Amino acid sequence: MNEPAWLICVPVAEMVGNPAEGSVQLMCEGCGAALWVARSSQQMLASGETYMLLCMHCATNLSEGSPVDTAPENPLQQVERLKARAEAAYDKMYDLHDERAIKWEYETAYDSLRDAARAAREAGLDDEADACEKRAQHIRLVFRHQFMMPPDLPM
Repeated sequence: MNEPAWLICVPVAEMVGNPAEGSVQLMCEGCGAALWVARSSQQMLASGETYMLLCMHCATNLSEGSPVDTAPENPLQQVERLKARAEAAYDKMYDLHDERAIKWEYETAYDSLRDAARAAREAGLDDEADACEKRAQHIRLVFRHQFMMPPDLPM
């Protein structure tokens, strides 16, 4: 029997903006996380072919040869993962020259920290939530002062 192809979808907790029209929530077959599954992926699942529906993290683990972690993340793990994602995006901002790419990394960093703060607050980790919100605001200020292009000023 052939190994299933992977359909890799965005976890609901990590979605930036709104999902594509017609998207539905299904579960990752690796860890059970809620995923946004776009209409095109739904059609592939319904085609009769064998597909494995995975979140980005489980797919990364499989591609690196690691087993899929079937245990759901605890709140602290989720906060730490989101903080690491934010810091990686923040660091990447300094290596880019394209304004849209820089803005994308800024939004990833800012939104990941806001999501981390939300997850920490829901878990009762108020100090951690406050630290995440403070870091998000710092990144916002840095972006505005270092990366946003000022309008042309008269000479």
